[in-house]
Amino acid sequence: MFQINEVYSSNITYQKIIGKLRIVDTIIPITVSLVQIDSKSPSSPFLIEYDKWVELLDRSTVQKIADPYELLPQRQTDLPPGAANKLIIFNKILDTIKDKPNLLSNPKKLYHHILEISTKFEISDRTIQRWIFSWLRYGFNASGIFQKYLDPINDKSKIQKSPVKRGRKSLKIKYTVASSSICEKIEKAVNLYITRQKISVIDAYNEMLIKDLKVPKEYLETSDNTPGILLNQVLIDKYKIPSIWQFRYRYRLIKKVNKGAPQEIPSGKRGHANEGVHGPGFFEIDATYFQIQLVSRFSKLQLVGRPVVYLIVDKYSDCITGYALSLENASWAIASLALLNCFSDKSITFERLGLQYSSADWPANHLPSELIADRAELVSNIGQDFPRSHIKVTITPSGDPKAKGTVEGMHNTLKTTKTGRFELPGRYEKIRKRRQPDGTKSANLDLFEFESIIVEAILDINNDPVKSNRIPSDAVSQGAKVASRIGLYTWAINNRPGFTRVMPEDFIYEHLMINTTATMTPRGIYYEDNYFMCDRIHELGFTTAALEQNFPFKISYHILFGSEVHFRDPILKKWIKASNIDPNIKRLGVSFIEIRQLNADRKDLVKQASLNSNSKGNSRKKTVKKTIKDAASESGRQKALGKLKTNKNTIRANKEWEKSADRRDGIAPYMGTNSGEPRNAPPKKDRLKVNDKLVKVPTKATNGKTKNDQIGKKGDDDRDSYWDDVRDTSR
Repeated sequence: MFQINEVYSSNITYQKIIGKLRIVDTIIPITVSLVQIDSKSPSSPFLIEYDKWVELLDRSTVQKIADPYELLPQRQTDLPPGAANKLIIFNKILDTIKDKPNLLSNPKKLYHHILEISTKFEISDRTIQRWIFSWLRYGFNASGIFQKYLDPINDKSKIQKSPVKRGRKSLKIKYTVASSSICEKIEKAVNLYITRQKISVIDAYNEMLIKDLKVPKEYLETSDNTPGILLNQVLIDKYKIPSIWQFRYRYRLIKKVNKGAPQEIPSGKRGHANEGVHGPGFFEIDATYFQIQLVSRFSKLQLVGRPVVYLIVDKYSDCITGYALSLENASWAIASLALLNCFSDKSITFERLGLQYSSADWPANHLPSELIADRAELVSNIGQDFPRSHIKVTITPSGDPKAKGTVEGMHNTLKTTKTGRFELPGRYEKIRKRRQPDGTKSANLDLFEFESIIVEAILDINNDPVKSNRIPSDAVSQGAKVASRIGLYTWAINNRPGFTRVMPEDFIYEHLMINTTATMTPRGIYYEDNYFMCDRIHELGFTTAALEQNFPFKISYHILFGSEVHFRDPILKKWIKASNIDPNIKRLGVSFIEIRQLNADRKDLVKQASLNSNSKGNSRKKTVKKTIKDAASESGRQKALGKLKTNKNTIRANKEWEKSADRRDGIAPYMGTNSGEPRNAPPKKDRLKVNDKLVKVPTKATNGKTKNDQIGKKGDDDRDSYWDDVRDTSR
């Protein structure tokens, strides 16, 4: 009635029976295993009862059709080397499947089998799963899996053209050479220096830079003109220097070998962001670069560039509840300051800026129940822990500003040029046309002055009226003050409660700062190669306890302020600040990012020093080898004239003579004031001074004469007498 590998088409939808199906296995009279062959991607086999399948055939609900893949060749012979190797591995995988009958009729066992062979062949289980499902889809034909490698459209080089990858960026030095262009030299260096010479990886890397990459010697080592090639980005790019990590990766590969068109998402009717929002407590946060040129606080003649501005806006009232402004790049570090400003009493900000306002002018200091942000700060390594604060964080899709339109519109409102005090000097258009000013010539505001103006602008925006249809009916009796953004927010805090809360005392340290584990030492808290200390640490006895053994210590810190960390006092139940014992850190305003950069620079210096040592060592080796060779040659010639005496008395006497000779010239040679012959100069080649006479030291018998005949001595006694004369000369 039906056979395995036949293709059928279904006229109805029953369970997973839809579209075109292929029979891959049967267990009579229990189940039939089918797989869809017209799905977008290869799908797993599924089971249907045997009797039900027969019934569908009898009713002509499913009908046999021609196999759409029957013209695929059974063998591929012109595959690229990489694809051919994959095909060989897949054939080995098929052998393991064929050894287990009815495996295709048990999806659970098939899945566990895929996990087993994934470990055996060291291939991702998803890759193996995709291969097997495609193999079933194409009618037990592996050619269909690798057909794409023969398609001219897809026949493109997969070789990496650049080493740039996603993820954490380099702190300073960037290596721009791709591994594919340098792999031959790396493999040669690995085989020569590590495999044969048995030296370490870092030394092999240095030797490759010295000998194989043909870098000029003046660039290899640190000098007055260059800090060294590993510290010079220009030289690294010029000579295509690979990183140590590229070298290690290629070494691991060699070591391992030796071991044996999408559919557009439909959008609905456009609405307003505050629709369905029942009260204050649903905030949006976003950053923007303000198009204004600022000057330094130290001199109005020094430009410092444009600032980044973070805004936090309440969706219910459109009130700006917090902000942050900085010359730093947009990051969680600045976003956390914006959240801190949002959750804190604004009188702190007014006092810091010297503005004559009170907290009643900006009564926004509440924690929200939801915070909407884009895929940036709150999904970073240090920002992704913020949801532990029990504030729901909603991440909007990438490239979709409409998803947080309230704060995006508020940025536009803040940037809009207004008359009076908001006509800021140094402003320029975001998209400048030809010959339009860039703000550099008219700039005269520093960061502190600009922040004061921004706060004034925020207060002005918060006092703007809302649309009349947004004023609740039970708020009309409160008068005109409820028609402003800040008035509506203040009214709703008391009349639409349940979505906000007051910030606990520990919230800042536990959720807005970075929590980590440092080390308590006798010198204080040790973190990032720096020590932090305060009187309270001594009072609590932490440093005394660390005298016996250092122990882990919980701290909290803000990444922008490298001069301090905070810890919780177990007795006072509050957070205490510990300051960096290095006064330069606070004086220079160093951040933890810069501290890490400093540590990275130190490591780069160590690597360059290692390279310097290897480079200079190669030059010294030649000198040392020559000295040893000359000494050995001279020793061999002199040993031919006399017997070497090794008894203790002779050695002791020789030592005294040598010490006397060393003291003969006094201290002058050590002070560089000796004008005579070089101290301890070796005798002239092939000559010795015996009893004030120069005697030829033979190297080999010549003209038929023996060695003894050449110096007029005979026998061992004569040779001993000769060396006695030599010692007399040294006296």
